[in-house]
Amino acid sequence: MDPLTLVTERELDIAKGQIIFRPFDASVRYEYAILTPLHRPPSRLATRVKRDWMQTLYEMLKSIDAAPAHHPRLTDEDHAL
Repeated sequence: MDPLTLVTERELDIAKGQIIFRPFDASVRYEYAILTPLHRPPSRLATRVKRDWMQTLYEMLKSIDAAPAHHPRLTDEDHAL
C-alpha cells in the first residue's frame, strides 16, 4: 500500500477507524513524479508548486518513518542501458 494512503487516512479518518494499518518490514520502493513539458521551462508558479509539493511529501513520509529518498532524474544515456 502506498505510504500516502496511511498518512491521508490518519489525517482525514475517512474510514472512521475501520481500516487497520500494520507495520511492514520489507522495503518497498514507491515513486512519485511531477511531469513537466520538455519544450519550455516551468513557470515560477509551477516551480513553487513543485517545491512545496515535494517538501510536503517528504514531511508526510518522514512522519510515518518511511525514509524517503530523492533519486536523480534519468538521462537519455540511462534509458539506453
